Amino acid sequence: MKCLLLDDIDIDKKEHFYSGESCELYRDIKYVYKIYDDALHPWTVDKIKKVGLVKDLKSELGPHFVLPQKFIINKDNVYTGYVTKNMTRCHNLSSYKVNNSNDIKRLCLILKELDILIRKAHQLGIVFGDLHFDNVLVNHKNKPFLIDFDSIKIALMNSYTISRLLSSFLKNNNLNINGICIGINTDNLSILLSILYMFVGDDLFNLDKVSDDKLVMSIPFLQEIVDILKEVNKRKEIPSIPYVSELSLIKKRP
Repeated sequence: MKCLLLDDIDIDKKEHFYSGESCELYRDIKYVYKIYDDALHPWTVDKIKKVGLVKDLKSELGPHFVLPQKFIINKDNVYTGYVTKNMTRCHNLSSYKVNNSNDIKRLCLILKELDILIRKAHQLGIVFGDLHFDNVLVNHKNKPFLIDFDSIKIALMNSYTISRLLSSFLKNNNLNINGICIGINTDNLSILLSILYMFVGDDLFNLDKVSDDKLVMSIPFLQEIVDILKEVNKRKEIPSIPYVSELSLIKKRP
């Protein structure tokens, strides 16, 4: 693996733009630098190994998976982070604005392509775990890209992370978070929650209120998502969750 010495990055001259639970993110014009707070922590070691494994699949995954270009090591040769391309002309899916029917058509096309990426990863034995709208970038041509692979479930390495959106939904509906199996269904459910959140925000945690929302009632694939969430709430478990492309309205669109 190509490596970059932490002391050579001159991190003080980079823009700090995000603080995570166990990492800091910096960037310049070309790159994003993800640096973990404790390089020796078992979770950090686990995350670096996972990112290394998924990087080995780069040729099979393709360019729409934003994978590390180099890994960062400290003076003791311990892996402490990695560097990815800075997707400067992209925005998070969460910032996508839906104001009219044309926006919905474009969103459906984005979601169809995102579905292809997620299916490809699943076929290669990759479960994302922390899959949600902030880890989906969209460029000026409405092409989606996936980022942040340090919480994946791959090979014999498990994921212990689900998206905060999914975690909040489960808690609000009194589902046992510790008892769920992180896998394809949790990935798919996280994406469906992310789509609904784009339209109704925090109201998605009140399914009765969302069911009466005029906008939701006017868009069939949002109604389908609400029905799926109600089924999860009714069963108090996560059943088989469809991929985005299996929602009827999106399936029918060109």
